[in-house]
Amino acid sequence: MSQSDLSVYYPKNALQADHSYCGIICTEIVGENVVFGDACYLKNDGKFWKSDANAVGTMPVSAMALESIMADAEGLLLIDGMVRDDNWSWTAGGLVYASLVAGTLTQDVSGYTAGDQVQVVGFALKSNILCLRPSPVLVEIA
Repeated sequence: MSQSDLSVYYPKNALQADHSYCGIICTEIVGENVVFGDACYLKNDGKFWKSDANAVGTMPVSAMALESIMADAEGLLLIDGMVRDDNWSWTAGGLVYASLVAGTLTQDVSGYTAGDQVQVVGFALKSNILCLRPSPVLVEIA
């Protein structure tokens, strides 16, 4: 595949601005208010809700909100791809996990305790760019 072929999927200038993204994007209904960057799981009601690694019932992360979306409304979600948020301060190259705080992500799972769910959702490409690739594998802390 030539460089020009790759640019169809991830254009060189795709992540040049705050809150920019590229990848597999869909329009879906959320079950609660979400904002750009919120990590979401798909509930059995067919809506996306903020994930929370405190319980298996609010996991696994399967998407990220790409805009502010009101409860019971449709909006853009990233399923797989890259996203930039200039408020992030990831350690480049490090794994990123579902967090114990609803809708957020973390690189530190050292404080997780019994019953908490550990899920790799991607890795930090740069301090402000996440490569979102949610793993379907959950590990519950015993």
